[in-house]
Amino acid sequence: MSNRIMRNSLKVALVALLLALPGLPALAQTAAQPPAEPTGEQLRNMSREERLKLHQEKIRRIIDESKKKQEEDAKKAAEAQKTTVTPAPGAPAAGQPTPIPVPGQAFPAGPVQAYTPPQPGAAPTPAGPAAPRTVRNESKGIMYFRPFDSVVHLGDTFKTDIVADTKEGDVDEITFLIRYPKKTLNPLAVDYSEISGIVKDAVEYSTDPETGEIFMRLPLQQPHKFAARSIAKIIWEAIGPTDGEEINFEFGKGLTTGLFIGGQNSLGSFTGNDGVIHSSVVVRPPKGKPIVQQVGKGGLLVATNRLEISPASMAIRLVGPKVPVSAGDEFTVTLVLDNPAGAAFDRLQAFVQFDPKDLEVVDWDNQNYIKDSVNINDGFARDTFAFDFLGRNSVDNKKGNIVYDKACEAQPLKVSGPFAKIKFKAKHEADRTDVVLVANNPGVGPTTDVSFHQSSMLKSAPKTAMALDGVAITVDEARAQPVRVAQPGAGQAELPRRAVIIRNQ
Repeated sequence: MSNRIMRNSLKVALVALLLALPGLPALAQTAAQPPAEPTGEQLRNMSREERLKLHQEKIRRIIDESKKKQEEDAKKAAEAQKTTVTPAPGAPAAGQPTPIPVPGQAFPAGPVQAYTPPQPGAAPTPAGPAAPRTVRNESKGIMYFRPFDSVVHLGDTFKTDIVADTKEGDVDEITFLIRYPKKTLNPLAVDYSEISGIVKDAVEYSTDPETGEIFMRLPLQQPHKFAARSIAKIIWEAIGPTDGEEINFEFGKGLTTGLFIGGQNSLGSFTGNDGVIHSSVVVRPPKGKPIVQQVGKGGLLVATNRLEISPASMAIRLVGPKVPVSAGDEFTVTLVLDNPAGAAFDRLQAFVQFDPKDLEVVDWDNQNYIKDSVNINDGFARDTFAFDFLGRNSVDNKKGNIVYDKACEAQPLKVSGPFAKIKFKAKHEADRTDVVLVANNPGVGPTTDVSFHQSSMLKSAPKTAMALDGVAITVDEARAQPVRVAQPGAGQAELPRRAVIIRNQ
């Protein structure tokens, strides 16, 4: 417990040091030669406290280098403002008193400077060079990972927050270039939904699995201040064991890490390529799962076993409306997960396609967590499907696509039932139009799947792209009069001349 408190205290102290950089005095004299950066082997052998101490020393060096550079610049600026005067032969040197003549000797040769009294209305005498300003630290914004260190098991998924602190300044664009150990980690998603409301649509994102790099550019709608705020979350999958490797912010001439205002990077000090704190990750072998059984009245028998994934027995399907509709009407198609065995899953995806010439999705985000643009509704089911990673809930009415992606990191779910509803509007009369649930090729997204630890739990998981389910719809012409629904004991309800036929394929 004491070690944990010590580690947490060191982390809090480090964050406090970074947040107070503008007002800190120099903590130490800059060494003649800065210590060499530790090798990868040395980093792996360091304790967490040693790595935190290394970060603190780096910040101190940044402060000292910044102060020294500013002192030099201030000195050069003061010298440049001085007017250089070359004395005439025999004249006293600048700054030296005029020599007193010795009796019997001639006066020193030199120019005679006549005294001119000030004239009324004349321009004032130019002031002398300004005194150099007091040197102050120019360290600006910082970016860092939270948590600083992650200890996970092989096969786990975990998240890392990217945190920005702009101190007292504003930024209108945020970029980050991250390099990760590609044989150890696999990035599953980058989520910037926490600041999506202030970000422009022109978000730039790229990833290179070959080099292990992630880049994102987030232009803001207007300048903002960030006070130790998470700007994005990266969801990682641990794919290889390691005793300790780093996830680093990178800098470059093209893609780089920065907090920009008017095109100027305000991250770190004016020397650049600093103002960041990296993160480290330790990946241990797969963990066992405790199995607890009650043995009569003799108490509990606790054993340990490897994690076992239940047989694939789930299905995802579409359910269309049970009442006829006509052109111009709105109707609902429900997405349902069938999980008869109550098996565990940690990710649920749906990819729905429709003909945008015939149908249009109506925005329906009541009680939703994701409300950007046009959405399908899942707020009604969030207590049952208690996901803690909100990936996608988006509609493209031009292309006729719906993408839904949710996951849980801490605890898998074992539920079933309806998890989302789509509200369509029929644009015009159509003999047939389809709403289709699509599974893409394995490993290609977007797709339809329910999975646990990256293993599909679909009972009939396809090996190639195909339609898993669909609803075929025939749309009648605009309704001439409302449908009369049959009352108890009455005869069959009367329908319009051509009813809408909706059938599950």
